[in-house]
Amino acid sequence: MKKICILTLFLFTSCAKMPWQKNQSTQSSTSQIQDYTGQIRQRLIDNYANILFCYERYGSGEIQGGISIRVAINKHGSVNSVTLVKDSLKNLKIKGCVIKTVSSIMFPPHSKKQDVILIQPFNFSAKK
Repeated sequence: MKKICILTLFLFTSCAKMPWQKNQSTQSSTSQIQDYTGQIRQRLIDNYANILFCYERYGSGEIQGGISIRVAINKHGSVNSVTLVKDSLKNLKIKGCVIKTVSSIMFPPHSKKQDVILIQPFNFSAKK
């Protein structure tokens, strides 16, 4: 039985305007937000194998389900916190491994004073 992990970037959000949104056109600031979102997405893709390893190492049989985590990224790109916000996986070892893996990712720096918040789901299923 081959195990796979489906990784999707669900939501990129923050509570306030990005600093570069001041005195710039909407098109320009939207482009910068999309660029930063793309950089975050790429870092997650770059770490896909490590996240998949969590499922392959600690998953057994027909374990399937998902988790959503809230990641706070500081202005230097380090992860300040990772919080579990949704859980249908029911496997503590996989969840712990994914949280530890995401906590260690170095994201691109940003110029926002507050942390940038990312809500990221991970869905796991075993394929025959």
